[in-house]
Amino acid sequence: MRLLAHLIAVLELACIVLYVTVQRPGAGASWADWQFVFMLVITGGVGWLLASKLPRNPLGWILLGCAGGFVVTVPLAIAGVALADTVPLLAAWLLWYGGDREDSWAWLPPLTLLLIHLPLRFPDGRLPSSRWRWFHWTVVALTVLAVGVFSTISAEVAPGLPNPVHSPWVANNPWPVLAFGLPLIVAGMAAMVSLVQRYRGADGLQRTQIRWVAWAGCLVLGLYAVTLFVPEWPELQAWTAAAYALIPASIGVAVLRFRLYEIDRVISRTVSYALVTGTVVGAYALTVTTISQLLPGQSSLAVAAATLVAAMLFLPVLRRVQRVVDRRFDREHFDAERTVDAFGEQLRSGLDPAQTSQELVAAVQRTLQPSRIGMWVRE
Repeated sequence: MRLLAHLIAVLELACIVLYVTVQRPGAGASWADWQFVFMLVITGGVGWLLASKLPRNPLGWILLGCAGGFVVTVPLAIAGVALADTVPLLAAWLLWYGGDREDSWAWLPPLTLLLIHLPLRFPDGRLPSSRWRWFHWTVVALTVLAVGVFSTISAEVAPGLPNPVHSPWVANNPWPVLAFGLPLIVAGMAAMVSLVQRYRGADGLQRTQIRWVAWAGCLVLGLYAVTLFVPEWPELQAWTAAAYALIPASIGVAVLRFRLYEIDRVISRTVSYALVTGTVVGAYALTVTTISQLLPGQSSLAVAAATLVAAMLFLPVLRRVQRVVDRRFDREHFDAERTVDAFGEQLRSGLDPAQTSQELVAAVQRTLQPSRIGMWVRE
C-alpha cells in the first residue's frame, strides 16, 4: 500500500509539471494558475504523507484522489489531441474530461471527494455509524450518473471535434442539471452536519482534531467573504485562493497529531489579529474620511494623520483584545500567565523563604502540568 501511495504521488507530480510546462506555460501563467498548482501540491503532498504513514486510513487516499482528479486532465487532454485523427470516439471522451472548456464538469468527482467524503470520514477515516453507508454509496452513484448526464451537454469536446453523446434536450433544459446538482449540494450539507454531530459526541482528542479543520475552513470562508466586498484587491484574492491549501494541511496536522493541542492558541491569535486588523483599518478609514471632509484637498495630511492614529492604536488594542480573546479561546495559557504573575507578586511582597519552594512547585504544576516534578535546594 505504501508503494502504491508513492507511485500515485510521483504520477501526480508529473502531471503537475505537465500542467505548468505544457498546458499552462510559465510565461503565460496567471496568478490563478499558480494558486491552483500550489493547492494541488499541498493536497497531494498531505495525501501522500497520510497514505504512506497510515495506509489503512482512507483520508490520505481521498486527498490523493482529489489532487489526482484535477491533474489527470492534463495527460488525458494530450492523449485526446494525439488520438483525434485515428480514434475520434476515444479522443472525444478523453477531451471531454481533460479538455480546457468552460462547460467542463471534470471538477465534479474530486470536488465531491473533498466536500462530501472527506468530512464524512474525518478524523478517524470511518463513517459516523453504519447507517451512513447508504448515504455514502448514494453519493457515489449520484456522482457517476451526474458525470454521465453532464457529458451530453457540450456540442463539441474540442474545436472541430463533435461530442458523440451530445443531447440538445439536456443542453437546453435546466432540469437534468438540477436533478443531480441539488442532491449533491444537500449531500455536502449533510456531510457537514455529520461532522458537527461527531464533534458533539467526540472525546477531547477528536474534538481537538475537528477544531483544526474548522479553523482552516472558517479562515478560508472569512477571506472569501472579504474578497466579495473588495473585489478590486487582487493581492487579497491571490492569498484567499492559496488559503484553500490550509484545509488539507490542517487535516494532516490533525490526523498525524503534530502539535495538535496548540489549536486553541492558533485560534486565539487568529481571532485577535483579525479583530485588531479590523479595528485599526476602521480607525484609519474613519480618520482619512473625516479629515478629507473637514479639509478638502489635503489628502496627504489625511493619510499621514490616519497612519499615525493606526500606529498609536495597534499595540494597546492588541494587548487588550489578546487578553479578552485568550480568556475565551486559550484559557489554559491565560490561567498559566495569571499563575506566574501571582507567584511573582508573592515573591515581591516578602514571601516566607520556607514557603517559596512549595509555591514554586505549585506554580509549575498549574502552568506546565508535568507528569513528575522535583526540586533541588542548596543547603
